[in-house]
Amino acid sequence: GQYFQPATQKETKIDFTSLLPPEITLEIFSHLNAEDLTRCQSVNKKCKVLANHEALWNALSPKIAFGKKQWAKYFGDIGKEPPLPKDIHKILKSPCPFFPGKKVEETHMLVLIPETVNDKPLNLKTLEELVKSPKEGPTTQYHYIWDEIVKKYGNQSVAQSHWVLMTKDVMEGSRAKSYTDQQALIADLAKKTGIDYEVPNVLDAAICIFMKYMSSEERLF
Repeated sequence: GQYFQPATQKETKIDFTSLLPPEITLEIFSHLNAEDLTRCQSVNKKCKVLANHEALWNALSPKIAFGKKQWAKYFGDIGKEPPLPKDIHKILKSPCPFFPGKKVEETHMLVLIPETVNDKPLNLKTLEELVKSPKEGPTTQYHYIWDEIVKKYGNQSVAQSHWVLMTKDVMEGSRAKSYTDQQALIADLAKKTGIDYEVPNVLDAAICIFMKYMSSEERLF
């Protein structure tokens, strides 16, 4: 018998970004995730500019975000999801001002705080009922909570749906400090870094901690 070997063809690569209008390329890139967009930035200078377009990144929900999709998975409908800050991806990739050597995305939680869940106002009391009987995932409840807190803040609902970026651990030097001293620590940090942080209110903090537990079963604080 005879041995036949097919002729090899030289591989041809075409850079479609040089052939298509920028708006068409952006439309194509809009179907990529964050990891793919990052890869595209290393192809060439033109790809880097297009794949780094603000509109593409603004449309992406960060991996650490607990948003409308997650609320629907565990609890129900929260209505309209407010937009994330336009520079959220840049913020998450920036150095953490609290824990040196780490990025913000490693040390923070990004949680949507909805005004309502299944058309019911969200407050400390309704939050407890939600986490006792989620649609799926771990069940939990308040373990230690002062009666005075429930009495004073239990019925205070979320004024407007918003996003909260909160650390997963307490700031160094803030344990066992008064609220006034904690505010002073944050104010001092803001002056040094130019980052507008503030001490979270009790409802935002409780929601963030519970949502982190729902999504990862990680108990914080």
